[in-house]
Amino acid sequence: SSILKDRSGTLSATPGVGHNLPIEDRQASFANSWPAVRKRLLPFFRSESREYLQQLDKIVKWTAQSHRIENITNSVGEKKLTLIHGDFHVGNMLFPKLSSHEGKVWCVDRNTGHNKIDDGAASSRPWLVDWSMSGIGNPLIDLVFFLVVGADVIPSNAHPDTDPVATTSKNLEKVLCQYHRTLNSSSWANSETRNEPFLGSELSSLLGPSLLSRDEMVSMFRQCLLNQFVILVCYDDLCRSLAEASPDKESKELLHSHFDRVNVRCVNMLLSEFGWREDIIL
Repeated sequence: SSILKDRSGTLSATPGVGHNLPIEDRQASFANSWPAVRKRLLPFFRSESREYLQQLDKIVKWTAQSHRIENITNSVGEKKLTLIHGDFHVGNMLFPKLSSHEGKVWCVDRNTGHNKIDDGAASSRPWLVDWSMSGIGNPLIDLVFFLVVGADVIPSNAHPDTDPVATTSKNLEKVLCQYHRTLNSSSWANSETRNEPFLGSELSSLLGPSLLSRDEMVSMFRQCLLNQFVILVCYDDLCRSLAEASPDKESKELLHSHFDRVNVRCVNMLLSEFGWREDIIL
């Protein structure tokens, strides 16, 4: 924690891709940008699932009302609990080269560059690169971004008639349970380090006896998910412009497809968390 304090001036004040978009700009562009985003989402909903679009419209209407975007943004931003990467997805991960030989898994030793038997130690874990958007912030920002940008919670071999929202809800519950269990069983959460003053007394008072309770984590996840949805809607036109500027047809189609999948993942998670509610509870 002392290292982070010393280097806090070099970290992003608002870590996370798109999180530096001013609140007034979010308020102004969210409702205006939604119709175009909704139109692009239509092909991904089967005719018998169009009620999901109605539920999604309710979520958008609720989010756009009054000062809710401001409240969501502030709720996410005020929970500065740990170092976050800010651009956390598989494209920023370097995975060790693994091979199987004689029933054993081998990997490259990072110190010597030679092959060695993988013992499950840190040498076989992926490296996380590009920390340009990192800073002290809400840890659920990274989790939501990872899930939205590149982690399909619906298996690729799922039956075509699989309900995407129901499947997302089921698998998302597993992810959140594992995340919460890992978070609170980490060596940091159980060491003396967690009691050191980092950002003042607010850290220990917010964390309590465990790093985060299940209810606190779920609430933070929902806030970060709504916040990410707002950012995606506001930036969708810019993303599409980048796709259209691609040098060839194949690259353009790949980028549009990527942005479509990102939006669909986010929407499926939104519906799994909020679609069945009469009102949104964060």
